[in-house]
Amino acid sequence: MKNRLELKPLGRQYRHYMRMRVESVLELTHLLDYTMPGIKTLLKGWNEPNGKYKLGDSVEEY
Repeated sequence: MKNRLELKPLGRQYRHYMRMRVESVLELTHLLDYTMPGIKTLLKGWNEPNGKYKLGDSVEEY
């Protein structure tokens, strides 16, 4: 019972964090599509070796 009470707020925090992350990625994607049409088709998907979002990584680098 004690473990459940401790894990419940952690689960809420995780879901909140993931919701914010997804919203941020979508917002970035929309902004890039608006400013650089067609960029999504060039950099779609995840970078398998490091597990990162290609589009987000390219924006961070450039």
